[in-house]
Amino acid sequence: MGLDKDNAIKVDPYSRTTVDNIWSVGDVTNRMPLTPAAIMEGMAFAATCFGNKPTTPIFDKVCFISTHCAAVHGHCMLPSFEYFID
Repeated sequence: MGLDKDNAIKVDPYSRTTVDNIWSVGDVTNRMPLTPAAIMEGMAFAATCFGNKPTTPIFDKVCFISTHCAAVHGHCMLPSFEYFID
């Protein structure tokens, strides 16, 4: 299986590795190491392999919102938005 310069698994846009019938998604590919991205990659893989609809992940649609203060102080998301919007 091919690895890139960071030792991540090389994949094509459809998450196929350099080995036939081996696919890879998530952090091991080093494309976007976020849970929402891994979920999207898995959904694209399922659509491609099991739904017969070739689908690639669209990384510009992944949203991850965090602020240092929200993480440190433990605000849940909705109050955090209200806290930081004012």
